[in-house]
Amino acid sequence: MKRLTFRTLLRSALFALLLILLPLPALANPLQLEKSPSVVLQGVAFEVKVKNASSHELAVTWNATQASQGTQAQGEFKLEPFASQSLEFVAGEDASKFKVAFETGDLGEPVSAEGRAISGWLSLLPPLVAIGLALITKQVLVSLMAGIFCGALLVSNSLFGGFAMTLDTYLIESVTNTDHAFILFFTMSLGGMVSLISASGGMQGVVDVLCRWAKTPASTQLVTWLMGIAIFFDDYANTLLVGQTMKPVTDQQKVSREKLAYLVDSTAAPIASVALISTWIGYEISLINDGFKTIGLDRNVYLVFLQSIGHRFYAILALAFVFAIAWLHRDFGPMLKAERRAYREGVLGSNEPGPMEGHDEPTWGRSAVDAVLPVGLVLVGTILGLVYTGLDSLGGQYPTEGDAIRRMGTLISEGNSYKALLWAATGGGLLSALIAKLRYKVSIEKITEVYMKGVNHMMSACVVLVLAWAIGDVCKTLLTGNFLVAISSGNLSAPFLPTVTFLLSAAVAFATGTSWGTMAIVMPLAIRLAWELPAQQGLPTESLETILIATIAGVLAGATFGDHCSPISDTTIMSSMASGCDHIEHVRTQIPYAAVTAAISIFLGTIPAAYGVNPWLLNVVGIIACFAVVRFVGKPVVEESMNS
Repeated sequence: MKRLTFRTLLRSALFALLLILLPLPALANPLQLEKSPSVVLQGVAFEVKVKNASSHELAVTWNATQASQGTQAQGEFKLEPFASQSLEFVAGEDASKFKVAFETGDLGEPVSAEGRAISGWLSLLPPLVAIGLALITKQVLVSLMAGIFCGALLVSNSLFGGFAMTLDTYLIESVTNTDHAFILFFTMSLGGMVSLISASGGMQGVVDVLCRWAKTPASTQLVTWLMGIAIFFDDYANTLLVGQTMKPVTDQQKVSREKLAYLVDSTAAPIASVALISTWIGYEISLINDGFKTIGLDRNVYLVFLQSIGHRFYAILALAFVFAIAWLHRDFGPMLKAERRAYREGVLGSNEPGPMEGHDEPTWGRSAVDAVLPVGLVLVGTILGLVYTGLDSLGGQYPTEGDAIRRMGTLISEGNSYKALLWAATGGGLLSALIAKLRYKVSIEKITEVYMKGVNHMMSACVVLVLAWAIGDVCKTLLTGNFLVAISSGNLSAPFLPTVTFLLSAAVAFATGTSWGTMAIVMPLAIRLAWELPAQQGLPTESLETILIATIAGVLAGATFGDHCSPISDTTIMSSMASGCDHIEHVRTQIPYAAVTAAISIFLGTIPAAYGVNPWLLNVVGIIACFAVVRFVGKPVVEESMNS
C-alpha cells in the first residue's frame, strides 16, 4: 500500500479546492441592479437601472407593482452582454410602496427594486427646512445640517436611521468624493497663499502704487475702485485692505465714510464672484458640478463657469455703477446728503471702529512684486494645467477641427479644472513661502504659522461646502428636482426662470446674510429646473442651453446682490468697520444704488438674455444705462456745494 506523504495530501487538498472554486463565476447572477431608489414620489417618474454582467444576451421581463393597486405594468426587453438598461416608472398618487421585479428565466435569480412611495411635497422639506431656519436663526451651518437630517429621516423612515445616515452616508460621502476633495484642498491652499501675501505686505505694495494717482475726490474714488478690482482673489482681503488703507486718503479729500464703505463693499464680492481665479471659484464650480450630476450631465464645469460670467449682469453692472459714480462725481438719494455733509461741514462719518480683530499689519515688507508673482503664477498655472490635462484627456492629440480659438476652447473644455486649480494654488503658496524665506529670511516656523492661519480662515467655507454637497445629495435621493419640474412645468415660463432664480436667491441671501449658503440651497434645484423645464415646454436646444447658463448665473448674481444689501452680511459689516462708517448708515446709503443696479440688470440683462440676446451686448447696454442714471438722476456734489 502506498504511503501518503504530507506533500501528497497538500496537493490533493489544493486540487479539490480548485474544483470547488471553478464553478463560482458561473454561479454569479448575470442580472444586477445598478440603480435602485429606496424612496420615490407619488405621481413623479423615477428611474431603475439594471446591468447584464454576463457575456450572453439576456431576455429580461419586468413587473412593476404598488401596494394599493397590485400589478401596475409589465414588459420585456433584450439586454446585450455587459450592457445597462434604464427604465422609467411612475408610482400612483395613492401608492405607499413600490416594487419592480426583473426576471431572466432559468439564467439567474430574479432581482427587484423596492421601497416606499411618499408625497412629492415631502421632498421639499429638506430645502424648506434649511431656508426657513436660515431666515429665522441666521445660522447657515445649523440650517443646512437640519435640512440634511430632515431628508435622511424621510429616506430612512426612523429617527436613529436619519441620525446615522446624516453622518455616515451624506456627510462622509461628501468629504470622500474625489472631486470634492480637490475643491477642499484648492480652497484651503488659496487661503494659505493669500495669508502669506498679506503678511509679506504684497497687497499693501499694490495699494501704494495705486495711491500715487489719488489727488482729488473723484480720482481718489477711482483709485479706490481700481484697488477693489486689483485685489480680486478674495473679498475679505479686499474689504479689509482697501477700506483700512484708503480711509486716510479719502478723509483728506473729504469723501464721506458712507461713500468709502459703498466703494469697498460694491467691488469686493462682485469682482471675487466673477474673477477667473479667486477664493469663490472653487465653491461656485463645485456647486455647478454637483447640480450637473443630479441631472446626469457631463460637462466641463470650468467652461460653464466662464460662459456664465457674461450672464452675471448684477456683478458686472455693480462694478460699472461704482465707476460711473466715481468718474462723474455725482450722487443721489441718501448718499448725496452724506457726500455734501462731508464736503461742506467736514463731517466724514459718525463711527470710528476700534482695532479690527484678526487683521494684522504686514510684517515682512511692502513690495507689490510679492503679490504680483504668486497671483500671476496661479493665473498662468491654471491655464497651463487646463491645457495639460486637456491634452492628457485627448490622448496627447491636439484638436484639429475649427480655427485656433475653437481648438483651444476644445482643449481647455477637456481639461480637469479641479487638478489645474489645485496645482496652481499650491504652486502660488509655495512661491509666496519662497519669497518670505529667501527675500525676508522668515523662519520656516513663522511661514507655516501664517500659511495655516490662512487655511484656518477658509475652514468655515469648507464646512459650508461639505454641508452643501450633502443637502444636494439628499435632494437627489428624494427626487426633489423631479417634483419641482412636475408641478412647475405648466406654471412657469422657462425664459423667466433666470429672473425668478435671481430674485429668489437675492431674497434668501438678504434674509440670511450669506451668498454662499444661498448658492448651496438654490443651485441644485435651479439647475434641475433649467435643464428639464425648457424641454418640457418644447423649446429648441439652443434655448435650453441659454436658459441653463443664464439660470446658473442668476443664482450666483442674485446671491451676490442679496448679500450686498443685507445688514447682517459679514462682508457688509466688514465694509462698515474697515471704512469707519456707521453700519446702518452704510446699509441705508448703499441699498438705493444696489437696487437701481439690480433693476437695470433684470430688465436690460437677465430677461432679454433668456430670449437669446447676446449677453455681452446687453452688458454694454447696461453699462450705458448705469452712466445715464448717474448723469441724469445724480447731482454733482462739489458744484452744488459751491453754488449754495
